[in-house]
Amino acid sequence: MTTITTCRKKSKKYSAAKGIGRLTSRLSKNFADQVIESIMELFSLWESDMTWHGGCLALVELARHGLMLPQRLSSVLPFMEQAMLYDELGGNFFVGSAVRDAACYLCWALARSYDPSLLQPFVHQLDKALVITTVFDREEHVGRQGTFPHGIDILTTCDTFAYVKMPISNSVFSWRNKEYRPHLIQHLVDRKVIHWDTALHQMTFLDPESMKLILSTQILPRCTNPELYLRHGSILASGKVISALCQVAKDHQRLLPDELGDAAMEYITQTCIDILEERFWRSFGGDPMRIAVCHFIQDLSSGGFPLLDAVVDRWLKALRECLASADSNVQQSAISAVTALIGEYFRHQPVEKLTALSISTSTISYPR
Repeated sequence: MTTITTCRKKSKKYSAAKGIGRLTSRLSKNFADQVIESIMELFSLWESDMTWHGGCLALVELARHGLMLPQRLSSVLPFMEQAMLYDELGGNFFVGSAVRDAACYLCWALARSYDPSLLQPFVHQLDKALVITTVFDREEHVGRQGTFPHGIDILTTCDTFAYVKMPISNSVFSWRNKEYRPHLIQHLVDRKVIHWDTALHQMTFLDPESMKLILSTQILPRCTNPELYLRHGSILASGKVISALCQVAKDHQRLLPDELGDAAMEYITQTCIDILEERFWRSFGGDPMRIAVCHFIQDLSSGGFPLLDAVVDRWLKALRECLASADSNVQQSAISAVTALIGEYFRHQPVEKLTALSISTSTISYPR
């Protein structure tokens, strides 16, 4: 039955998991503990998402019947935490939604079956994953256990059944609850920013004050990564973060180099040049890269990031190429970027230069 829990048919998995639970209930304490130990062997990094899903379902049945000894919780909960955040790349898509659902089901079963005093030592280990996934029963765990920091406040603010509205949930947690903020930000940087889904890139909410170090050490280096999904997400995220940091400097009435530091300013400027490398634009995924760069240019222009004229000229050349693209999405992104670019970096230029710029842009030959 343990082998059947790893198959792809969910009906067989559920039946096998229930069978394991019923058989284990008829075993002695020592033998039942051996069953749990054999199930835990399924949670290996080398196993597939189907195996993780089946392992979670088997543990759910054991937890529902109170067959998991309290001393086993310390070894089981780390795997449950990993399963609640499970999201692995499988070809050109991500897998893991079933694993996350099963892990939340396991969390629900533990809350129903065990006394709060038994789970109290593990609350801080679980609450971060629970808040990040936001897919847990609003009554059974937070309400029944009563030990999660700001648990009721979070549930009343974030609708469990509308948790996919990422901008709402992320902003509420990041700003209001300091206990969760660092873990949420790190999760967004590690998982959501590099996610293949472009909608997640643009919905990812990042706390500007907490992102100064992460920007230089994690996000900017990925802007030139050979992997398209890493490069694309990092360019979009870095543009949003830099724009927000520019606004923070204005609010503090400080110069941006004083706010970020000279090293970070140089790194950002170099990244502005590196993302225009031809190998990124001509290879597979060139159009998504063009759109990401257009958003990047628009964000930095809107934020008023100081740039050398040589960099601005290279940006303008890249945008002219985007305006001539056959993809309408690329064209629309380039139009918005050009508007922001000219409004920020050419507003103090003489009329003659603006006239010449207008003429050079009007000579673009658009595809038919």
